Amino acid sequence: MKIVSLILAAGVGSRTGLSIPKQYFEFEGQSILLRAIRPFLSHKLIDNVQVVIHPEHFDLYHSAISETKILPPVFGAEDRQGSSLIGLQAIRKLQPTHVLIHDAARPFVSPELIDRVISELSNSDACIPALPITETIKKVKDGMVLETLDRERLQSIQTPQGFDFKTILNAHLANRNLNFNDDASIAELSGITVAIVAGSHKNIKITNDSDVSDIQDRSTEKQIGEVRVGNGYDVHRFQTGDHLMLCGVKIPFNKGLSGHSDADVALHAITDAILGSAGAGDIGEYFPPEDPKWKNSPSEIFLIEANNIARKNSLKLVNIDLTIVCEEPKITPFKKVMLEYLSKVLKIDSNRINIKGKTSEGLGFVGRKEGIAAFAVVNAQKF
Repeated sequence: MKIVSLILAAGVGSRTGLSIPKQYFEFEGQSILLRAIRPFLSHKLIDNVQVVIHPEHFDLYHSAISETKILPPVFGAEDRQGSSLIGLQAIRKLQPTHVLIHDAARPFVSPELIDRVISELSNSDACIPALPITETIKKVKDGMVLETLDRERLQSIQTPQGFDFKTILNAHLANRNLNFNDDASIAELSGITVAIVAGSHKNIKITNDSDVSDIQDRSTEKQIGEVRVGNGYDVHRFQTGDHLMLCGVKIPFNKGLSGHSDADVALHAITDAILGSAGAGDIGEYFPPEDPKWKNSPSEIFLIEANNIARKNSLKLVNIDLTIVCEEPKITPFKKVMLEYLSKVLKIDSNRINIKGKTSEGLGFVGRKEGIAAFAVVNAQKF
């Protein structure tokens, strides 16, 4: 057998209520996507791993995935069936004999479950993991029960789903644009017999906000790690200009901020706070202002590097509290987009980030409208 694993990660995850797609949400220092991929990467019988992503998630993907053995990602379609076909066509050049198709939203797939699917592929062209239904299942319409279904004949289906490669590719090509939500359904439509192996109760799919809460609770119960706190402070004076950068957001204003980089005082404070939580010095040690390399650089570079340093020290960000002190411009109108920016770049939920705008009541250099100061506190946890 030559087996390629196809990971479908092109969904937007709107039902979770997160500010980022669910597959890029992090817990215990790793994204859901990376956790879903790693069991396949490390499996001795799997030759390659191909990930299908949303075209707008390219930067999120590369921030979340550091593995070098993964094939370059391909961009998916608007629905799962279309994304699956794109993935199958992308790996055709590898000439696999079999393919395992897995949902990126299932981060707890085990090597044993993968083994069971691969083993059954020696006997079947299609194989899926399934669990018996234990709850009573009723068919309903308009809020009324129509009938009670026989649960002895029902199974709850999971991924990875395994197939003979040419068989499932041809089934997809013959049944396009039907919006099926699993590949076994397409196999069934094409008259392919689909075998069943035992699934796993741990192999849950992250679908809505309660699922996210469950894995967060599971993580908390598993280990309350060492907690680190870092604080950061920065200040920049005003200069001539027509805008300034705060939290990665370009704010129209009648002045700019003076600095060697883009002078984003808020990101500089957060960067220092992250470095402080990791016991890793300060921003000037990594990005010295006298180095021309960093002239006019976006401060996002500094923030991402600080977060990477924290991760290398086995630290995950828990929450950020940022205070921006200035008489003007007003911070409140820009809070929402600032939160979205920080959540995306640092890959933590926006409800773990707080931004406050304060004045100094006319006191000091801030009160004289000579510049802006920022204070940040970061809470990080060992994993």
